[in-house]
Amino acid sequence: MLPDNPLQVLRGVLPTVQLGVTTRAALQRVTGAVDELCYFLSIALGTKIQWVALTESTASRAWVCRHHYSRVTKRYGALCVIDPRSSDVNNFLQCSGDGRFARSRERAGLTDAAIDTYLDAKSEGDFLQVRALKLVVAVEIV
Repeated sequence: MLPDNPLQVLRGVLPTVQLGVTTRAALQRVTGAVDELCYFLSIALGTKIQWVALTESTASRAWVCRHHYSRVTKRYGALCVIDPRSSDVNNFLQCSGDGRFARSRERAGLTDAAIDTYLDAKSEGDFLQVRALKLVVAVEIV
């Protein structure tokens, strides 16, 4: 007999996290910072992390405007670099959250396209040969 709430591994695309930020910065600067955070987490977790909505609100949390973005999402991949069930992701973010990641990416020439190709190569939806070819392309891009 199965329990009432069995634990399941979902391989679809589902919103899993909400990020709350209090700032007076321009919208473009905020979206750029969140994009950078998503790439940072994508590398750490080995699967594509995307943000799809942004809500602007007042200090009293009343909505001013809500933006929805059309982003390319991928199925969840279980080949993670850092175990998401441990506190290692939090430690990873704290050690590299001061802008080091962006500076290191720029110095190494690690573009968004290279990261996207690498993450696409790790997805389990393609044949192994296609994934290997994508990984070779990712290495050649860098």
